[in-house]
Amino acid sequence: MKEIQIFGTRVHNIATQEAFHFIQSSFQDGKKLFITTPNPEILLEAKEKNNFRNILNTANLAIPDGFGLRIVPGISKRGTGVDLTVLLLQWANEKKLKITIILRKDGLSKKNQVKTALKKIAPNTILTIIEHKKETPKKDAQIKTLESQPDILLVGLGFPEQEYFAQSITAQSTNPIISIGIGATLDFMTGAQKRAPKFFQYLGLEWFWRLLTQPHRWKRIFRATILFPLIYILSKKKD
Repeated sequence: MKEIQIFGTRVHNIATQEAFHFIQSSFQDGKKLFITTPNPEILLEAKEKNNFRNILNTANLAIPDGFGLRIVPGISKRGTGVDLTVLLLQWANEKKLKITIILRKDGLSKKNQVKTALKKIAPNTILTIIEHKKETPKKDAQIKTLESQPDILLVGLGFPEQEYFAQSITAQSTNPIISIGIGATLDFMTGAQKRAPKFFQYLGLEWFWRLLTQPHRWKRIFRATILFPLIYILSKKKD
């Protein structure tokens, strides 16, 4: 599994299906896994904040999420947090695993919507949903999460809070665990947010779909599609 450094953050050149097989194998071997899905926005945040970069660099697996990362030499593959989450849920359903979700309290999807959506995909799992505000969950949320003893922890708070929390729980867990920050994945599953059509995904134009459907996100889209490649190219010229 090839590892690339982007602004000092480790990213693995691995696709969704490969990542899923790696996770399955590692978990079955009794390992704890902290997984990240760095995209251009996350990498820019990590470039600016050392603490966040250090947390990302403890990940056992860092899946390149975002078509814009293709400009980086050595990144020829792409994964997505949404697709990986679906694969994990389907596998968890087969194995009857325990899943804990950290749900953003002020997010688009409500607890009952998330429960309904996940029970359709993984009815055989033992599901725990813990609501929390976007800020990094405090001790009580950590205690509740550890008490639920999840096999899979899905943290939907948005970065960087979700990565801090997922990493902390992984470190504290005494059992094998798969922890991953999943951003807006739950909103796609509940239908609160529409994913780009396959055609847009294939062409790497999901950012354009988001701009059309969520114009209020233009600043974030600008950072991911314009600022990231510009800063990356300029940084390479300085090397």
